[in-house]
Parts: sequence; C-alpha cells; structure tokens
Amino acid sequence: MSPVDPQEYREQAIVQLTELANEAHSRATSKYLPTDVRQKWSRIATYIHQTANTVLKAYDGHAINEKLEELTRRVEELMEEAEKPGE
Repeated sequence: MSPVDPQEYREQAIVQLTELANEAHSRATSKYLPTDVRQKWSRIATYIHQTANTVLKAYDGHAINEKLEELTRRVEELMEEAEKPGE
C-alpha cells in the first residue's frame, strides 16, 4: 500500500464534498419535495459545508506552515551569509 499524500487527499475530499453539497442544496431547494424533507436536506447541506470548511482550514494551515518553514530557511541562510567575514 502506497503512502497517502495528505494534501492530495484533502483536495479529493473537497471535490467530493462539493458534489455532495450541490446535490443536497438542489434537494433542499426543490419545490417538488415536502417542506420537512427539504429541511432535512438543508441540514445535511449545512453539515457538508461545515465539514468542507474544516478540511479547507487544515489545507490552509498546512500551506501556511510550509511557507513559514521556507521563510525561516531563507532568513537563516541570509543570517549565515551576513556573519561570514569579508563578504
């Protein structure tokens, strides 16, 4: 079994959640379904959006951490260069 890339997994999850949210929204706004059924679909759509938001926050957090690590490396490199005598 090959290792799972967390970022790729999150991207796939967002695509699937978006598809599910679109379907739930469509049913929640359908004029052909009874009100109680539409309310249930509305709750499901809300829950799907909350889940997607959680996944996106994790995705954003990972991307921010990568940028911070890159910036830290660059600052450390510049500090090392500045400490070298005669340059």
